[in-house]
Amino acid sequence: MRTLLHILADLLVPAALCCAVWYMEISDWDHGVARGAALAGTTLAVAVVYLWRGRREASPVPRAYLYLLCLAAGLLLGWRSVQSWEKLNSVPLDIAFSTLDSIKAIVHGHKDPYANPIDSRKEAPKDARGFRYYHGYKYLPAMLLVYAPLAVKWEFPGIMFTNWLLFLAVGVLIYLLAARSAAPPWETGFSARGLRGLVLYLSLGMIGLELFEKGVNDFAQMAPLLLGFYALSRGRMTLAGVAVGFSLGAKLLPGAIIALMFLPLAWNRRFVYAA
Repeated sequence: MRTLLHILADLLVPAALCCAVWYMEISDWDHGVARGAALAGTTLAVAVVYLWRGRREASPVPRAYLYLLCLAAGLLLGWRSVQSWEKLNSVPLDIAFSTLDSIKAIVHGHKDPYANPIDSRKEAPKDARGFRYYHGYKYLPAMLLVYAPLAVKWEFPGIMFTNWLLFLAVGVLIYLLAARSAAPPWETGFSARGLRGLVLYLSLGMIGLELFEKGVNDFAQMAPLLLGFYALSRGRMTLAGVAVGFSLGAKLLPGAIIALMFLPLAWNRRFVYAA
């Protein structure tokens, strides 16, 4: 009975988070604070449930359940990869436009992207506050280093393919982090914790829409940030510092998450896994 309840929890928790993310995507963009608070609350609830779930997993999970998780992860990975290839030539948001224009300004024009009139198209609509696109690149230099290798030659398809590579890297790191989060001594082979985290990640609707179709760049700083956490869990302090520094050198958004690194080692693994 307990195993059945755990399996139901593993199905319902990702479903609840996916519904919350989907609601955030279709709701009014002028209510950013309320949307962010709702998403943060849902994410925290998922983290708490998964922490509680992991602490009570005192016996090996059924092998059939492990195979089911492997199958779900494989199918979701294949589906997301097909989505990526189908959207390879889609027209992205202004985020990808400004990144490509900045790379061109450096490589072909030898100009400073922060002083160049990038992303200043007059036809861009204004929001309720009268905001219009402004001059200069909005992100930090490491962001350009991530996308330049493929974008220089293939432009937007290169940016989209880079996003697919980042998508794979984030998935691998989520699995590794979850697998190392207080793993029970009886666990061998594939990690049930790692597979749960991977399935939850692959289920998020924003991957297909925002990452592969709109070309958002959030994973460019998330992949090195997760690498930093993983390096920390392995005692590789230098690599952890370099990875987190690179993440903050791409975009300052995830900066507050490094506070988890100051928790006692036995706890920060659990919190990173849950987050």
